[in-house]
Amino acid sequence: MAGAHMAAAGSGARDRCRVPAAILIMEVTTMEAEAIIQAVSTLGFPIVMCAALLYYLNLERQSHKDEMNSMKDALDRNTTIMTELKEMLAVITEIKRKDQQQ
Repeated sequence: MAGAHMAAAGSGARDRCRVPAAILIMEVTTMEAEAIIQAVSTLGFPIVMCAALLYYLNLERQSHKDEMNSMKDALDRNTTIMTELKEMLAVITEIKRKDQQQ
């Protein structure tokens, strides 16, 4: 129940990271709910929550890794374009310099 509250708390850019947790919560069947209740009864609430949070943390880490790879790709493309623009500016500057000398 607390997980449903946490998943609903997300907003904006964070929603993308919270989607797996929301799907996980929605897909809990009666059998899985019974397994969770049994785990809480056997291991205790803190242990089960630590496991759930570890799972959620792993989802967040993977999402962050994907975002950073995407950001790295965008940065690489921007670096390439900036290099091309710098070269073009150097050519234009050289042409202007030659025109002014004549």
